[in-house]
Amino acid sequence: MSTRVMPVGCLTDEQVHAVLAAARTAPSLRNSQPWRFRCTHEAIELYADTTRAVPVADPDHRELLLASGAALLNLRLAIRARGVHPAVQLFPDSNQPDMLAIVRLQRRSPVGPVDRRLAKAIARRRTKPRPWAPTTVPLPLLNELRRAR
Repeated sequence: MSTRVMPVGCLTDEQVHAVLAAARTAPSLRNSQPWRFRCTHEAIELYADTTRAVPVADPDHRELLLASGAALLNLRLAIRARGVHPAVQLFPDSNQPDMLAIVRLQRRSPVGPVDRRLAKAIARRRTKPRPWAPTTVPLPLLNELRRAR
């Protein structure tokens, strides 16, 4: 499924390209980006892309759904930062299980300071694959984390 960038609702094709670029920066397992977008004149559709899943690390697709949710959040923030209200419908078609959401661009709306700050933060997100601290996690804490699963 390719993402053909076109005007959607009241967004120009350049604005659609920008909001999709923001969505693609969402974190995902092994940076797999297991989602796809499809643009129509009225909406942006979000699909799970199981060909990009990581089956050994994520056999039940939980991480795939979390990553797709992060991409959806970035998409919504980027749309709101352009002064447009995104109406989201989750799992809109039971006949298409890979279709996760439809985002319809409804009306112009003022951009609040929180949305503006959050949208700016999208570009600053970075993945840090190395440990955060040079110390190891103590064994009692590891055992507690294992029991919490």
